[in-house]
Amino acid sequence: RAGGVRSSVAAKIEFENMWYLTEEERKAIVHIQAAKYLNKDVGMIPSAGELQGRLQHFARSYPNSRTARALKSKEVSLEALASAIQQTCGHASVDKQNECLNNWGEEEQAWYLQTWKEDRMEHFNNGNGNAQLVTMTVLGISAEYIRKIEVLCKKLEKLGMVVNTVHGKRCIAWRAPCRPELAAADEIPAVVTFVKNEEVLKWWMGETEKKIDGKVLKAADPRTEAEHAFKVRVRQDRNKTVSYLAEITHLLKMNGMNAAQVAEIYRQGLLQQGVAALDFTPNAGMLLWNKPRDSNPPGRRVFTAVGIDQVQQYREVDWVVRCFSEQASDTAMQAFDRNARSGGVHLGLITEDTKILKWFTVPMASMSS
Repeated sequence: RAGGVRSSVAAKIEFENMWYLTEEERKAIVHIQAAKYLNKDVGMIPSAGELQGRLQHFARSYPNSRTARALKSKEVSLEALASAIQQTCGHASVDKQNECLNNWGEEEQAWYLQTWKEDRMEHFNNGNGNAQLVTMTVLGISAEYIRKIEVLCKKLEKLGMVVNTVHGKRCIAWRAPCRPELAAADEIPAVVTFVKNEEVLKWWMGETEKKIDGKVLKAADPRTEAEHAFKVRVRQDRNKTVSYLAEITHLLKMNGMNAAQVAEIYRQGLLQQGVAALDFTPNAGMLLWNKPRDSNPPGRRVFTAVGIDQVQQYREVDWVVRCFSEQASDTAMQAFDRNARSGGVHLGLITEDTKILKWFTVPMASMSS
């Protein structure tokens, strides 16, 4: 990169592109790829030193990023940021959700945990209207499996989970089409119908973890358009600009998190703020302008998959909050509609460090705001 101060336009353009990888990250990718030949599950979590190196590299590559500005301000040290990221990643598992309910009253805690369990069992038992099948959204599946569905199904079968087949076709539907020329998405949510068994039930209830190619899979309710679900996005400031959640998401991915784990981290972040979210999932994709090289025909908007740490055409993916009932949804939405001074909802790193929270959480708003 050329030295000197870059214009604000150039600073915006850099967020349109893929984040650059450090040398350590490239080596880790090669290691993981080579391990696939022997069907080995290679850990993806870096050491504290490696994470600090990745953060330093990111700050140098993106001097206008929030990370670079926070470190330059001296309010946040490299060690403190790395520690906060590691602490946040501790909330990537469902069994940590109880810790995020500490500020709820005892009766409210018991209500939420019972509601969460009943909601999961209700969908598992009756969601399909079929005693043998259950449909769910699966997060964490690599985009490469869009063209390798049978390979994916065989890997799921090795985990004890059988994908249903109807008229010779597997019951898998991708939430958004893959258009690499328009947007990058390393993982794409899929709606999958499984044959019910004990292994699927334990995974659905968060009692066991499933991985494919070292990536954690997460199951969520597929009903994102239900009356008790609503969409949220990063809140605009007075200048109509956004504080990108995508950058904070990328910091979590630097520590080995994938889309499934990030979604769970953010759900637990909502619980910590009193938002009774049963599921919190990325909205898979967005409409982007596809501009042909020549002027005829004119450009058109195309729906395509977008990664959760990507910014395309100055936008990032929206998220879907699902609650237990319409009343619970209305109550949760009111929290998102409050401004920051009135206790509005923020997403980002989960920590007690107020300086970290200042730099690495962003205000969210419901789509109705």
